[in-house]
Amino acid sequence: MDQTTKVPSKDMKIFTMSEKVTTKEEKQQRKLQRRKHDKETQNKELFFDTNITIAEDERTVMAEEDKTNAWRVAIDPAHTIQELMGIIK
Repeated sequence: MDQTTKVPSKDMKIFTMSEKVTTKEEKQQRKLQRRKHDKETQNKELFFDTNITIAEDERTVMAEEDKTNAWRVAIDPAHTIQELMGIIK
Protein backbone atom coordinates (compact mmCIF):
# COMPACT_ATOMS: atom_id res chain seq x y z
CA MET A 1 0.00 0.00 0.00
CA ASP A 2 1.11 3.41 -0.84
CA GLN A 3 1.06 5.74 2.14
CA THR A 4 0.95 9.33 1.15
CA THR A 5 0.40 12.27 3.34
CA LYS A 6 -2.35 14.61 2.42
CA VAL A 7 -1.25 18.18 2.44
CA PRO A 8 -3.97 20.79 2.85
CA SER A 9 -4.63 22.71 -0.31
CA LYS A 10 -4.31 26.45 -0.42
CA ASP A 11 -8.10 26.80 -0.45
CA MET A 12 -8.53 24.95 2.84
CA LYS A 13 -8.61 27.12 5.89
CA ILE A 14 -6.89 25.86 8.98
CA PHE A 15 -8.41 27.28 12.13
CA THR A 16 -6.29 28.28 15.00
CA MET A 17 -7.53 28.13 18.57
CA SER A 18 -8.04 31.88 18.74
CA GLU A 19 -10.37 31.77 15.71
CA LYS A 20 -12.51 28.99 17.17
CA VAL A 21 -13.23 30.78 20.42
CA THR A 22 -16.47 32.71 20.25
CA THR A 23 -16.89 35.96 22.00
CA LYS A 24 -19.17 36.50 24.95
CA GLU A 25 -21.46 38.66 22.79
CA GLU A 26 -21.83 35.85 20.21
CA LYS A 27 -22.79 33.39 22.94
CA GLN A 28 -25.35 35.80 24.35
CA GLN A 29 -26.76 36.41 20.86
CA ARG A 30 -27.14 32.66 20.23
CA LYS A 31 -28.80 32.25 23.63
CA LEU A 32 -31.27 35.05 22.86
CA GLN A 33 -32.03 33.55 19.44
CA ARG A 34 -32.62 30.13 21.01
CA ARG A 35 -34.98 31.64 23.62
CA LYS A 36 -36.86 33.54 20.91
CA HIS A 37 -37.23 30.36 18.85
CA ASP A 38 -38.45 28.39 21.89
CA LYS A 39 -41.02 31.06 22.71
CA GLU A 40 -42.29 31.15 19.10
CA THR A 41 -42.58 27.36 19.10
CA GLN A 42 -44.52 27.37 22.38
CA ASN A 43 -46.87 30.04 21.01
CA LYS A 44 -47.56 27.97 17.89
CA GLU A 45 -48.22 24.84 19.94
CA LEU A 46 -50.55 26.75 22.26
CA PHE A 47 -52.41 28.18 19.25
CA PHE A 48 -52.95 24.75 17.72
CA ASP A 49 -53.88 23.10 21.02
CA THR A 50 -56.44 25.82 21.76
CA ASN A 51 -58.02 25.62 18.31
CA ILE A 52 -58.16 21.83 18.38
CA THR A 53 -59.91 21.95 21.76
CA ILE A 54 -62.43 24.50 20.47
CA ALA A 55 -63.16 22.39 17.38
CA GLU A 56 -63.61 19.24 19.48
CA ASP A 57 -65.99 21.07 21.83
CA GLU A 58 -68.03 22.37 18.89
CA ARG A 59 -68.32 18.87 17.41
CA THR A 60 -69.38 17.47 20.77
CA VAL A 61 -72.12 20.06 21.16
CA MET A 62 -73.33 19.42 17.61
CA ALA A 63 -73.40 15.66 18.20
CA GLU A 64 -75.28 16.04 21.48
CA GLU A 65 -77.90 18.28 19.88
CA ASP A 66 -78.47 15.98 16.88
CA LYS A 67 -81.53 13.94 17.86
CA THR A 68 -81.79 12.27 14.43
CA ASN A 69 -78.50 10.38 14.63
CA ALA A 70 -79.25 6.63 14.68
CA TRP A 71 -76.49 5.88 17.19
CA ARG A 72 -77.69 8.64 19.48
CA VAL A 73 -81.30 7.43 19.29
CA ALA A 74 -80.21 3.88 20.15
CA ILE A 75 -77.93 4.88 23.02
CA ASP A 76 -80.14 7.50 24.74
CA PRO A 77 -82.63 5.02 26.25
CA ALA A 78 -79.79 2.94 27.69
CA HIS A 79 -78.30 6.02 29.32
CA THR A 80 -81.58 7.04 30.92
CA ILE A 81 -82.04 3.54 32.35
CA GLN A 82 -78.53 3.63 33.86
CA GLU A 83 -79.17 7.07 35.29
CA LEU A 84 -82.43 5.92 36.87
CA MET A 85 -80.73 2.85 38.34
CA GLY A 86 -78.09 5.12 39.86
CA ILE A 87 -80.77 7.31 41.43
CA ILE A 88 -82.69 4.35 42.88
CA LYS A 89 -79.59 2.88 44.60
